Amino acid sequence: MKLKEKGLSATSEEVRFSEDIQPIFNANCIRCHSGASAPLGLDLSEGLSFSNLVNQPSVEFVSHMRVKPGDPRTPCETGLGSSEGSEIVEKIAGGPSTPGMPSFGGRMPLDGPPFLSDEEIN
Repeated sequence: MKLKEKGLSATSEEVRFSEDIQPIFNANCIRCHSGASAPLGLDLSEGLSFSNLVNQPSVEFVSHMRVKPGDPRTPCETGLGSSEGSEIVEKIAGGPSTPGMPSFGGRMPLDGPPFLSDEEIN
C-alpha cells in the first residue's frame, strides 16, 4: 500500500491521507489528541496529523517511529529493542500475542471501542 499525503488520483493500492486516514482520526482520536494539551504532543488534527506521525520518532517508545511508511509490523513483532515497526499499529491493533493490547502504553482509542475495524486499521 502506498501512503500519499495529498493525492488527486489514487489507484486501489494508494491511500490518501486526507481522505482515507484523517476521517478515522476525526471520528476516534481528536477528542483527546488535539491542541496544545494533546497527550505526548501528538496532535492528530487535520493539517497536523501527517507531519506529527509519519517518520516521527515515538515519544513513548523512542526506538520506534510513530508511523514507518510501508512497514505494517508492530514493535512487538520486530522485537522491542529493534528500530522497526510502526508504533501506531501496535497502539490500535495490539501485538501478535496480545490482540487489542499493545506491549507498552495504553490501547487506542483509550476511551473508545476496544478495536477499530480491520478496514480502519488497514
